[in-house]
Amino acid sequence: MSSPLDDKRFDLETLFRMPAGAEKMRSAERDATRRALIAALPVHPLRNGHVLSALHDPMSEPTEQYRTVKARLDYIARNEGRSIHTIVITSPSPGDGKTLTALNLALVLAQDESKAVMIVDADLRKPGLRDYFAHRPKVGLIELLGREVGLHAGLFRLDGSRLVVLPSGARATNPAELLSSPKMEELLRVLALRFDYVIIDTPPVAPFVDADELAAMADATILVVRSGQTLRRRVAQAVETIAKHRFLGVILNDVRHTPLDRYYNRRDYYYYQKKK
Repeated sequence: MSSPLDDKRFDLETLFRMPAGAEKMRSAERDATRRALIAALPVHPLRNGHVLSALHDPMSEPTEQYRTVKARLDYIARNEGRSIHTIVITSPSPGDGKTLTALNLALVLAQDESKAVMIVDADLRKPGLRDYFAHRPKVGLIELLGREVGLHAGLFRLDGSRLVVLPSGARATNPAELLSSPKMEELLRVLALRFDYVIIDTPPVAPFVDADELAAMADATILVVRSGQTLRRRVAQAVETIAKHRFLGVILNDVRHTPLDRYYNRRDYYYYQKKK
């Protein structure tokens, strides 16, 4: 008797075609099937020289700070009655560390074996995720939105993790139009049904409209700010732009420790604050 896993194409199609009603009726069966199908995806490692704390040093202080974000998401789902599945990660300006933050947060979320987690490279102007992987796929989000490929095409799993990656694909000539399209909104809706968390790495808030458009579609948005580098006026402008959506808070990246911090064991490498 053959297993569904004998046909990898069937596997991937099954993962994305399973009706939402069937998922609710057979959640245990769905979760087991989903784990098996994610495990069957092509696996690709990081490029040489790239280190992610959540993957290579899961007990480190930076990784622990990402867990505080996860704990906040769990708290919201448990006590505030709203589920967060799609999360935009953006920043006021280039160089703030949003892509690295998105990857580490996604990896921490994927450490929970009961959860299915995807990261989407939606920075179609200057894709950042591709720099972290040895694999350079020829298809991805751009081709998916153009209806050139199916949802399963281009997906892979990061080696050593359960994190599913949807790359950007080829270079887009009309990124704003693609990301603000009904196709993108429909894609996020479908992914939210199939994955517990979808982390979306976007361009910086300024000078592009992409992050603002995606924040309007997503369940939550997190702003990444680099300590000692990001200008305050840029932060204020970015917050003003995205606060009208479901703004979750700020991650302060690259905080420098002092000898006094180490003495008191202050663990604020990454600082997260919910918007009041």
